[in-house]
Amino acid sequence: MKRESIPFGEFFATLTAQSAAKNLADVVAADGPNITGHAYNGQIQPLDGIFTDAELKEYDPATIQAGMYKGKLYGLMIASSAIVFYYNVDMMNAAGIAPATGLSDAWTPPSTATPG
Repeated sequence: MKRESIPFGEFFATLTAQSAAKNLADVVAADGPNITGHAYNGQIQPLDGIFTDAELKEYDPATIQAGMYKGKLYGLMIASSAIVFYYNVDMMNAAGIAPATGLSDAWTPPSTATPG
């Protein structure tokens, strides 16, 4: 097996170029949101039969869903990161917008469209 390391600053552009050229490696660490795009374009294969039900139960359901496309699992996250929202308290108050104080009233990100 040959390992190819790509500097992080070039990583996504390189994957996109390799993917478009249908020249992806056999194993790729791709950013989660790109999984559906690669699956839609037929550039990756589903992971059918790779994981047992017991193994998949070890993952958070949102992690499983993030790697799904048209009912098939194409990827599993090895890590995730938090997104932080900074805001001007005075401007938010003036606009009548109250920040969430717990999970029961948490804000949700805008929905994003996925191919297909």
